[in-house]
Amino acid sequence: MTCRVVTSFAAAMLSMATLSSLAAEALTSNIPPFSIEQGPRVGFMREIVSEIAKRSGTEITVVYGTNWPHSQEEAKSRPDTLVFPLARTAARESQYQWVQKVLDMDVAFATAPGKPKVETDAAARTLKAIGVRDGTPMVKDLQSRGYSNLVIVKSSAENARALHDGMIDAWYAPIPEIAFNWVDLKLSATPAFGLKLDSATPLFIAASKNTPGIDLEKLRAAYASMERDGTLAQILRAYGL
Repeated sequence: MTCRVVTSFAAAMLSMATLSSLAAEALTSNIPPFSIEQGPRVGFMREIVSEIAKRSGTEITVVYGTNWPHSQEEAKSRPDTLVFPLARTAARESQYQWVQKVLDMDVAFATAPGKPKVETDAAARTLKAIGVRDGTPMVKDLQSRGYSNLVIVKSSAENARALHDGMIDAWYAPIPEIAFNWVDLKLSATPAFGLKLDSATPLFIAASKNTPGIDLEKLRAAYASMERDGTLAQILRAYGL
């Protein structure tokens, strides 16, 4: 089932022609803390997208798909479509327009409280099971490195519970994703963060290659105004970033 949420409307005084040129759909998925489908908070990326919509006078309908990899594929070719959160990688570079970077994410191996950190690549390869989330660059990254001990699941919550319960030996994901879900699920203590295989990964709001109905520069200008007046920093602080 697909869920649509209209985040902001252009002013009612705009003509229908103008309104249609200032509208877009934004594909996302339930990926706390980036985007949260249900709960008291909606995720920092969705909050940012909503504020951009309001400031730019753009109607953006946030669409929660049930299959994140499929949503990413759909966003490549569907006109006037945004997609978030999306890590900018070499493999994805030519597939989207990269509208706005929000932050750089450190990605690391996490182990359960009281367990040794994963300190080396060799140590990671000896583990029986490493949890990764489907549709993320982490899956392809580890597979390209020859890792054969991956457990691929659909949600961050599944990985958090599996790590806590000893069903996996490590979880490889962005540090903010691990930390937020651990606290949100009220799991005990704090996971230990170890090896980072790469430098920080940039996290973006992206768009399809064909966007005649979206003024991307207006969206970027709205984001820049959030940086200047402190709104962006306020949103990120609320999620511990």
